[in-house]
Amino acid sequence: MCFHPYGGVFIWPLNFQHPRSLFILIFAIHFTLIIERVHQNYNPYDTYSAWKGIPHAIKRLLLAWIILYILPLLQFAIFFILLGIYGVDFEMTILGVFSIVLVGFLSSFDFGYYRIFEAALLLPRLILHQGRGG
Repeated sequence: MCFHPYGGVFIWPLNFQHPRSLFILIFAIHFTLIIERVHQNYNPYDTYSAWKGIPHAIKRLLLAWIILYILPLLQFAIFFILLGIYGVDFEMTILGVFSIVLVGFLSSFDFGYYRIFEAALLLPRLILHQGRGG
């Protein structure tokens, strides 16, 4: 439970009058789901095997860090700054509803990074397999 600086108590510390707060919440949920799904399906964070020098484990670990951490966080920073610069407001108008949809849409871009990671892992094997006449 948090205390509001102007008096009163509220349960949730984020003020949803601000688009940036909503963007943070939606992005965090999507980001967590993606990291969990990748870990279950591909185990890219096998640091023990990467430390031992196994090439495919090192490749998976580096790809995971670049595609699943660095690129989404750069995208988050860019959209977060843009939301602050353009001053998107949530009002009960058509433009306000469009702003809410826009923030949700911008927050969901990080699902594409999972597909990029998946393609980076599976595409070389598929091309190699097809090249051998299989």
